[in-house]
Amino acid sequence: MKQRAIALPVVLSVLTLMLIIVSVVASSGVVNLQQARVDTFQKQSLYAAEAGIARSIRDIIGGGTGNLNGQLGQSSYQVRVTMGPSVGPPQVPAGAAYLLSTATTGNRYERRVGVMIRGLENGEATSSFPYTVAAGGTVDIQGGGRIGGSLKSTGDLSVGGGIRITPVNGNGRVLSHEDIQLGNGVKVDSSQDIRAAQTVNQTGSNVFANDNTPATSAFIDDGRFTNTLNLGEVGEVLPNPDPVTLLGLTEDGLGDYVVDPLTGLYQIDAARTDVVQHPETVVGNLALDGKIHFFPDGVTIDTVSGEGTIVSGRGNPVTFNRAIHGFARVNVLALRWQGQMPALGNPSITFTGGHNEIAGLILAHGNVSTQGNFNLRGQIVCYAGNFTSNGNRNILYEPSGMLLPGFESWLTGGFGGVGGGLGLNQPVMIISWQRF
Repeated sequence: MKQRAIALPVVLSVLTLMLIIVSVVASSGVVNLQQARVDTFQKQSLYAAEAGIARSIRDIIGGGTGNLNGQLGQSSYQVRVTMGPSVGPPQVPAGAAYLLSTATTGNRYERRVGVMIRGLENGEATSSFPYTVAAGGTVDIQGGGRIGGSLKSTGDLSVGGGIRITPVNGNGRVLSHEDIQLGNGVKVDSSQDIRAAQTVNQTGSNVFANDNTPATSAFIDDGRFTNTLNLGEVGEVLPNPDPVTLLGLTEDGLGDYVVDPLTGLYQIDAARTDVVQHPETVVGNLALDGKIHFFPDGVTIDTVSGEGTIVSGRGNPVTFNRAIHGFARVNVLALRWQGQMPALGNPSITFTGGHNEIAGLILAHGNVSTQGNFNLRGQIVCYAGNFTSNGNRNILYEPSGMLLPGFESWLTGGFGGVGGGLGLNQPVMIISWQRF
């Protein structure tokens, strides 16, 4: 009887403890569920606020005020525009405008996006292709340094070491159609998206895994020479210059270009005195002299002097054995012909080492790889290949390489046409992009 009397309080104590544990677990689960719902609704509000900004910019380019209200699913947004000059708040310089988009979901969960834009001057380089590094394959960057601007890959995107990814003109996103893997030492500005159609190994208010928005759609790399989408297509067309326009070649109707039967060289339009064709495949010092240097069979170069463009043809590579100094304005392109699409040949570009300093466009139909110290003011495009960079690099977005012949469609397909200021059909540049 005494043992039963002792056992009863013990049983009651155990039951009480179990009830407390169950209550705590249930309460924690409810809190987690509520927080997940809040995060979901806040992301919906953020999507809506960004949609409002995009619509407002289009309205300004079309001659409107940019002030508008709209709906995106369950979310609603309102955009108000302050035109410069304004002493504020917000303070807006002349020729610029500040767009503030406020969005809610179910009349709650407010998120705001503030964007400063300005009009471009006549002749100022702009591009509708906003990426510092873009790859139809994968991106793998290891080491230190800085990427100024946005990165996007159709395949996996991996960044390690002590790399900083910072906005340039308000643009510094990290995007992938597959997975994103960022090392612990990688720093991404909190105002910028990290979006992957599959997984991201980080969390945060600016991180979006399993994202199916157009931002994470695969690049279009089917060989087309224009920045236009076909009916029903979603995505962005990777820049691809037409050799007829770029080099003055003539199509032979068989996926190649007309060759002179006497010299074995390609026939180049006589009016294109800016194009120099080279039969050699090894060059010590290449004097660019402001011209386009065409190497049909590829080339290995020790170094270059002056400014200009290097193009390899029919699926052949370009390799630099030594460094290029002084931020020389050098564009480098390694191209497949149409008959070699999508994967014949080895149209790659390789910087083997040293301390490179270049200003221009680096575009390969295959892979691009850099070793050692690599500094670029321009853009890197791997059309149907991978970008690999080991060592220390500073790559800053600068789109003037798109001024080459053959890229016209990627210069005029963005925010407006040709001109300056803010108004009807005038192009604009994003100066800053903030989320609140």
